[in-house]
Amino acid sequence: MRFFALSAFLVFLLLACEGERRVYEDNQDFKERTWNVTDIPRFEFRIKDPGNKYNLYWQIRNSLDYPYARLFIRYSLRDSTGAELQRKLVSEFLFDQKTGQPMGRSGLGDVFDHRFLLLNEYEFKKSFIKDKEVTSRARQLVQKSRSR
Repeated sequence: MRFFALSAFLVFLLLACEGERRVYEDNQDFKERTWNVTDIPRFEFRIKDPGNKYNLYWQIRNSLDYPYARLFIRYSLRDSTGAELQRKLVSEFLFDQKTGQPMGRSGLGDVFDHRFLLLNEYEFKKSFIKDKEVTSRARQLVQKSRSR
């Protein structure tokens, strides 16, 4: 079986909407700087104020040698009991679909950073138990090659 990989590291950000105050941030570095489709990063954090609204972001870093125009990520958000709070398949372009030019910001030559909003003003239910652990997991999927 052939595995596709994304040369990357992954950052999960949780920001309180009020003034975009950073509540949680974690980086996941991948072995040999490659996110294989079999790798499922996990992020655990606590919600101190369930009534507040939060923005959740993924930040992806990829190199020019990534052969796909888009990145698909299937993620889930679960509470400490394992109950699913949110599950979604998202896709984002890493390269322009017509020109094949990289998108995102570059500060390291052929490496580009992308920040994607996953959940906008997400509110954990009032019944959510304060200060309990929340887990987010992500699995990457691939899309056809980009134009050259």
